[in-house]
Parts: sequence; C-alpha cells; structure tokens
Amino acid sequence: MEQESVKDFSVRIEGLAHKCLNNHLENGENISDSFRARLLLSQFVSGLKQSIKAQVVAANPSDFKTAVEIADRIQTSQSILTPNINSVSDFAHINDFAKLLKSTTETFTKSLELVTQQLQALNTRVDEVQKSRQSAPPQRQNKNRVTCFHCRKQGHYANECRKKLAERRQNDTRNSGRYSYGRGAYGNNNMQRRNPN
Repeated sequence: MEQESVKDFSVRIEGLAHKCLNNHLENGENISDSFRARLLLSQFVSGLKQSIKAQVVAANPSDFKTAVEIADRIQTSQSILTPNINSVSDFAHINDFAKLLKSTTETFTKSLELVTQQLQALNTRVDEVQKSRQSAPPQRQNKNRVTCFHCRKQGHYANECRKKLAERRQNDTRNSGRYSYGRGAYGNNNMQRRNPN
C-alpha cells in the first residue's frame, strides 16, 4: 500500500504470515523455525516499495527485525528528502521535523558507515585478486643442474633436446612412405612407389 508506513506493513505481514503458518500446522504440516523466519523476511522485503526494497536488499538483513529497522530508517530518510510542505509549514510540526532530521542524519551516518565497511571489504578482496594475478610465474631451475630425460645429458630439458628432435625428423622421413597416401611433400614419392608406371 502506497500510504502505509513500513512499521504498519511489518505488523500486517507478520500477522498474515502467522495465520498462514498456523493453517499449515492445523493440516499436520511441520515447518521449521528457520523456514518461517526466512519466509517472513522474504515476504516483507518483496512487499516493500521499490525505492525502499532495493536499499534493504543491498543491506542484506539477517532477520525480520533488522529488515524492518533498515526499511523504517530508509522510509524516514526519504520522507525528509521529500517532505510534505503542508505539514512542515505548521509551527507545531517544526519540532517534529527537527527530530526527524536528526534521526535521518543518524540513519545516513550509519548507512554511510555500512557502505564504507562494504567498500573496504570489496577493495581488500580486489587487492587480493590483483595480487594473485600479478604474482610472477614460477621460475625454472638453473639449467646447469637439469638432466634431460631423453639423452641423460645435463643442461637442457627433454622438450628442448636436440637429439630427440633429430630422431623425430629421421623417423618422420623414414615413415613418410609407409603411412602417408595423400599428396604433399612426402605423398608424391609415395604415389610413385605404388604406381611404377
């Protein structure tokens, strides 16, 4: 409801949830307390006005009571930002307006502290991710101590072994006539062997 305050809405939604859950209990269904609390919290947040709901969701309240307090502070701060001119013009309401302004200032201060804490935590996490990405790749050992697994000589790895490379090239030229039947560098010789014409 557009004119309903957050506190009134919280009382109404709590009553409706209580009735609904009692109906389930009468039907013999067993519902855990944690499920009830989550259900009440989700129904409360989903029923809020969009301008309040977004900020409550961002605050990520842990329980219903906390969500009501956050939503009430937001509603109070919004009413100060866009006050009803008719109610402020009356001298009797100026004192109420001052109280409201003070509470809103406190609300903004608390909200700003919360946002600052969240930003600090986020910055810390971003720094950790950047440091992990910038860390130098592991260095290879000094090659003087390395022994090749292929030729058993020191000074290089097997993937850099010249003997292994030479053996591969020699095997490729020997086997090219046996396994390759297509046209290409080795295929033409192959075709000549098969068709001596």
